[in-house]
Amino acid sequence: MPKRVAVIDLGSNSARAVIFERTSRLGFFILAEHKIKIRLGEGAYENGGILTTEAMQKCLLAFKKFKTLVCNYKAKRVLCIGTSALRDAPNGSEFINLVRKQTGITIRKIDGQMEAYLGAYAAQNLLSDFSEGVTLDIGGGSTELAYIKNGRIENKISLNLGTVRLKELFFDRGDTKGLEKYINSAISQVGAEFRTQNLIVMGGSARALSGAVMSLQNHPLKIVHNFSYDYEKYAPFFAKLMSAKTLDLAKFPIKKDRYDTIREGAIIFDKIVRRLGAKKIITSGVGVREGAFLSSILRGANLPRGFNPSLRSLKDRFASEPSEAPKFAKALFCALSPLHGLGEKYIKIL
Repeated sequence: MPKRVAVIDLGSNSARAVIFERTSRLGFFILAEHKIKIRLGEGAYENGGILTTEAMQKCLLAFKKFKTLVCNYKAKRVLCIGTSALRDAPNGSEFINLVRKQTGITIRKIDGQMEAYLGAYAAQNLLSDFSEGVTLDIGGGSTELAYIKNGRIENKISLNLGTVRLKELFFDRGDTKGLEKYINSAISQVGAEFRTQNLIVMGGSARALSGAVMSLQNHPLKIVHNFSYDYEKYAPFFAKLMSAKTLDLAKFPIKKDRYDTIREGAIIFDKIVRRLGAKKIITSGVGVREGAFLSSILRGANLPRGFNPSLRSLKDRFASEPSEAPKFAKALFCALSPLHGLGEKYIKIL
């Protein structure tokens, strides 16, 4: 396995390239990351899934930028995966060939089951320990769920529910009845085997919602990974967000670049929470990209229990004197205490 690996995730709403660098067999860190909002699925959902020429050209420009990124960082391997918009498109192969011809990057089109698996695989390996839960990945074209128990991914499902899909088919037309009927029909496919108390959310919309809750709590950190909250406590907030007018979205702690699809994401989120009977929401900062990378190095196995590849990477890069690490960690924690506001009990984690 090369030292530097690029992973490109092509979604319906955005494309993101991440450069991972391995520092040891299981240690790694993100060296660079670049996201471009390309809306590959824009205009496709009301036209039989056919990708428009404009959307394909916009996405091609993004891939040319990614190619430059890969070359600049000298990544020796590129893993590129295409999800919902690409698998729905009758002309998806045409676009894949176009990208390969002009950039040399080969896109691997994955089905919904694999998309659900990769997101869950990342969460079960890179989130803090949890014995049971369901991952929820809300994307632009689809939504994936996977049930995890005792380190095993037991059930997976992919639904044709996505923020851009709902926006084009229903929101832009003001068709609230059609929206309700469509969502209820899709969610009815989620059986009792997915019921859980713990819902692990990923994807841009779900993370934006977690970020909003963090703002409401005046949380000292802005890192959503591993952030959790009780859903019912914030259900009134989500209800207001779902019914808000576009001009009123500025009143919510939501980033402006999320305004166009955040209500659709909140509706999908709310419906699934209630379908599953979930109480606790756990936010995952990792997803399909990290899952694809981990899958390439672990070959389906899991990381050792309690192992943190980021900490391993820090040790690989900076801990020339391991015996001194606890002293430096404590000194750094204390020096940064005015910023993070965490109590002394957290020193034990170090």
